[in-house]
Amino acid sequence: MPEISMLSDLLWHATVTGTGWTFSPCTVDAFISTLGQALETYRDHPDSFRDLQSRGMVRDSSWDKAAQEYEQIFDWAKVDEPYCQ
Repeated sequence: MPEISMLSDLLWHATVTGTGWTFSPCTVDAFISTLGQALETYRDHPDSFRDLQSRGMVRDSSWDKAAQEYEQIFDWAKVDEPYCQ
């Protein structure tokens, strides 16, 4: 269950699949606050925390999967013309 910055490329995974917490801005205070939320969930909502763990373990987090996703992004970048104003 990662605690990730909103700037991270993992944001999409965390918000769509429910496998962690996000924080923004990317500061120590924001991180500590988010970590507190995670610990509160662990302490006060053990069933929800266990569900979150299960979702994280089922998800394919392999390097092969990540490489496929990056290859798809590069393929799209080749097809789409750059946008500049």
